[in-house]
Amino acid sequence: MAAVLNSMLTSDVALLEQDSRAWLALPGRGCDGGRLRPCTRDGAWHLRDHGNDVFCIQHAALLLRVEDWTAEGPEAVTE
Repeated sequence: MAAVLNSMLTSDVALLEQDSRAWLALPGRGCDGGRLRPCTRDGAWHLRDHGNDVFCIQHAALLLRVEDWTAEGPEAVTE
């Protein structure tokens, strides 16, 4: 299980490093991504169109993936 989680984290970091919508934040703030339940991880990434919020690696990557998916539209969903 640890190997799977490490692999997911590595792919999240690679996505953030390669996407022009994400850039590193200054240290010292917590993640603003936990809307239903507060996230306790450090915020490390700013995302375009998200104001001054900072996000941990997992929340930042998730938001980028959701934005990509919604930009593709419902016709991109295959069953």
